[in-house]
Amino acid sequence: MPPLTKLWFIHLKPGIEIQSQAFQQTWTSVVRFCNEQSGAQSAGHSLWQDTLNPSRLVFISGYPSQECTDAADARYVQEHMKSMMEHVESDGFIQLNMDVKDGPYLTLPSSRWQYYLWRQEPHKMSMRQWSPNL
Repeated sequence: MPPLTKLWFIHLKPGIEIQSQAFQQTWTSVVRFCNEQSGAQSAGHSLWQDTLNPSRLVFISGYPSQECTDAADARYVQEHMKSMMEHVESDGFIQLNMDVKDGPYLTLPSSRWQYYLWRQEPHKMSMRQWSPNL
């Protein structure tokens, strides 16, 4: 199976901030888990925040195969979903049959990437990357 990229659209629940210790601990645990599940051949995982609407986030994630992401999803539901859902609500996800490394608009904070990702929105968004303490 070919590599794939997942984009998970989420928003922070009311009263939750990305800088809070509880969110950062939970998110660090989830990103560490994703890195373990995707293996060394993955380009990694990144979280992006909308600087115009800070409650909106996008998690961009790369996996080497569908089998790998299916196994990771099953373990995520068992081990991390409950704690993550204390902080965020899901707005859905998109899965692309392409390697996350092949899409510079997915990994670089360029205006093309912002436009591509948020093309349905009426306002231009600017994004910044938040990196957990790994």
